[in-house]
Amino acid sequence: MLQKCAHSMISHQELSAQQVCSYLMDFEDHFTSHEYRRLYWTNFESFIEKCSPIMDYLHRDEKFNCISIWDFVAQVDKVKKGKKKKKTKSENTIDEDSCTEDEVDNDNELTSDIVLDDGDELEDSEEMETDQPLSTTEQQPLSADDILHSSAKTRPFGELQTGHYESRTHFQRVRRWENRFIPVPIGPKMPRRDQEFVYPKYCRLMLILFKPWRSVSDLKQKEQSWTDSFEKFRRTCDEKIISILNNMQILHECKDSRDDHFANRR
Repeated sequence: MLQKCAHSMISHQELSAQQVCSYLMDFEDHFTSHEYRRLYWTNFESFIEKCSPIMDYLHRDEKFNCISIWDFVAQVDKVKKGKKKKKTKSENTIDEDSCTEDEVDNDNELTSDIVLDDGDELEDSEEMETDQPLSTTEQQPLSADDILHSSAKTRPFGELQTGHYESRTHFQRVRRWENRFIPVPIGPKMPRRDQEFVYPKYCRLMLILFKPWRSVSDLKQKEQSWTDSFEKFRRTCDEKIISILNNMQILHECKDSRDDHFANRR
C-alpha cells in the first residue's frame, strides 16, 4: 500500500526546466567518479560447482579421445587409487590378494589397460600375465565402440592428465555397457531443431554433447558456423546418436501436444 502511494505521488511530481531540457537533449543525468562493469557471480559459482565433471572430461586419458560427453557421463567412473602397500624385509612383492579393485600401485603408473569392474573378483585359478603388459604405447588406438562395448572381465581404464587436480589420487574406469547410466540433462529448456531462431544454439549444444572434443577448435573450424559444423557431423555420426536426437525432438513435440490439449480444455 505504501509503495502504491509513493509511486502515485512520484508520477504527479513536477519536473524542473533543467530536468526537461536534459532529457530532451539526451544529456547524462548520472555522474560517477568510476566506471563499472557487470560481474555475474552466479556463472563463476556454477562453474566451481561443476568444475569436477568438466575437468574429468577435458583431462581424460588420450585413449578416451573418441568418447563424447554423453557416453562419458553414462559409462566412465572416476575411481580413487588405493594406498601403496608397505613392504617388510621379508616381502619382495605386494600381496595382490589383499588389494581391492580400486587399489592401484603408484609404482606401476597404470601401465596395464585392465582394472576389475564393480563386483568382479579374480578367481584363484586366474593369473595376470606380467611378462607382456598391455601398455598404452604398444596398443593401437581403440574406437569408442571397442571401449564402451568391451565385455571383458577386466575393464579399460585411463589416467587423468597432469592438469587435473586429482591426477595423483584418481583414475577413470569404463563400466560395462549393461551397467551404464542414462544421462539426464539438467538446466534450462534445451533448444529445438524445428525453431529457426534457436537452431544455431541447438547445433552448438548437440556438438558439445555428442562430438568428442577438448577445445572449441575440435567442435568447429574458425571460419565455420555452428550450423555447418553440426550438419557435417550429423552426416557421419553413428545411428545411435541420430536416434537420441530424434527422441529429443519427439519429447518436445509431446510436450507441445500436452500444452495444446490443456489449452483446448479451458
